[in-house]
Amino acid sequence: MEHIRSVSGARYVYDRYHSAGEGQRFPQFCLGFVQSGNAEFLYKGQVYSAGPGDVIYIPKGTTYYSLWHGKPEIAFYSITFDFTDPYAMEEYEFQLVQAPELSPLFDALYDDTRDGESFAAFGRLYLLLHALYPRLTPHSGHKAQRPVLPAIAYLEQHYIEPVNVPMLAQLCGFSESRFFTLFKQATGCTPIEYKHNLLIQHALKMLAETSLSVEEISRFLGFSSPAYFRRVFRRVTQQTPKSVRLMGAR
Repeated sequence: MEHIRSVSGARYVYDRYHSAGEGQRFPQFCLGFVQSGNAEFLYKGQVYSAGPGDVIYIPKGTTYYSLWHGKPEIAFYSITFDFTDPYAMEEYEFQLVQAPELSPLFDALYDDTRDGESFAAFGRLYLLLHALYPRLTPHSGHKAQRPVLPAIAYLEQHYIEPVNVPMLAQLCGFSESRFFTLFKQATGCTPIEYKHNLLIQHALKMLAETSLSVEEISRFLGFSSPAYFRRVFRRVTQQTPKSVRLMGAR
């Protein structure tokens, strides 16, 4: 296990709705634990759904966006920490782990950080990481994604442009049908869905950080019409652009 340099904890409670995103790279490692409510996380073109009992693993340097909703309450822990080794645990990316049995450890760790019990907090964080890391999956360099990494990289750099599946297949050296199968196995979605998820992640950021209208955002992101943009937005986030903007204004 790597040597821990720092640890701090927070507990957040919101009424019904909450949205959050990181415009900059996340400065530390973070473990979230959902106590109540549900969330959708958009990260690198994929959508992850979290609910009570889920642990959210966020490595240092991560950029993501999240939408939370509760009936009525949203509550979650956020434990931030860092290692002495700047390259520690670099083989893991953002992911979710269902681990309701870790709730007592999060409770105690949060109490330790709140009460200034730094030695106890370090010890409990080691226990938490010892329980969690064997359940994490290595990131995009793993075997399943390697064959389609050129297509993933292209989509992440050219998400506003029209999707050309034959060209993506050629980048990876496969026939269209083989590429389509491998891409879906690696990412859990089709190339078009992957592109839409990237577009909506950027739309969420624009809704939160600019005063651009829905029509302007739709046009900027290359959608054929605001109506189509709204339809894709709702499919990805389960919300409307208007409701997300209202969340950010609260």
